[in-house]
Amino acid sequence: MKTRIFKLVMFMACLGACQQTKPPAVSFYYWKTAFNLNHTEANTIKANQVKKLYVRYFDVALSADGLPYPVSEVNLGHFPDTLEIVPVVYIKNEVMLSSNLDVAELAKKINSYVNSLSANSQLSYQEIQVDCDWSLKSRDHFMAFIDELGKITDKTLSATIRLHQIKYAQKTKVPNVDYGVLMYYNMGEINASNASSIYDKTIADLYTYTLGDYPLPLKVAMPIFGWGIHLRNGQVVGLRPKVTASALTMDAGFAALKPNFFEVKKDMLRNGTYYRKGDVMKIEAVSQVQLLEMAEDLGNYMKVDEIIFFDLDSLNLRNYEKDIFAQIRAAF
Repeated sequence: MKTRIFKLVMFMACLGACQQTKPPAVSFYYWKTAFNLNHTEANTIKANQVKKLYVRYFDVALSADGLPYPVSEVNLGHFPDTLEIVPVVYIKNEVMLSSNLDVAELAKKINSYVNSLSANSQLSYQEIQVDCDWSLKSRDHFMAFIDELGKITDKTLSATIRLHQIKYAQKTKVPNVDYGVLMYYNMGEINASNASSIYDKTIADLYTYTLGDYPLPLKVAMPIFGWGIHLRNGQVVGLRPKVTASALTMDAGFAALKPNFFEVKKDMLRNGTYYRKGDVMKIEAVSQVQLLEMAEDLGNYMKVDEIIFFDLDSLNLRNYEKDIFAQIRAAF
């Protein structure tokens, strides 16, 4: 705990005087349930001198009887010795909203399970990252949980931070962690409008000017993922991950309506999902130009020593030029 306080004091002392002296390091989130790097993913790690992977170990949800439990645990398999692993635990906000939540017990169970999964794969780790989009209603439980986890682990402790939690830090509070990761995506509403929910510069500009005021050192997470928003009668049916405009252009079951919108031409099944004639698929993705724009904007307001891209998947990587990560590093 004393170490975290010292780091915070030192960060505040240099805030404003710090300048970006060298390009940030490149890291990735790994969000699949089984760890198995393919050729494209392994080459991307090597080409960008990636030293660290933030691996989602498991999610925490509420069971039918209202108790927290782990879901979608990762099968780590063989993890390369050349990479540092950072276990990431995603906690659904519903857990923190539970009125009978025992935060101390939750912290103990999460810490124990992270240890167990790592030991089973003979992996060592030096950090735990908690990913939770806490709200004003769940704030007190979340902050208490972070305090309890900090008491029982000797590892570095980090947490993901959203833009609204930075701008309104006095209300949302600041978790007692070593550093935060600014999630610079998922900014808007998932709906049928022309606007993207993943990245919208107009929305981002409402928050970025406050980044220098946040009392925690920050790394940055940037999006290289995309998805389809399945619409029916203008209402969201669900999200369809890894669906691209180019794939739908080649699919005879879809017809282009306008840029990034495709209409379903007949009742059909695609990858286990039922589509009704007249349904619409809205495609959202972040272009290479937008990624560079994001880097430039962020660099105007904060010093960044590490960018964590979400997420390492060859289906995402193929949408960008091979040197995109070097370009983004240079833009800061």
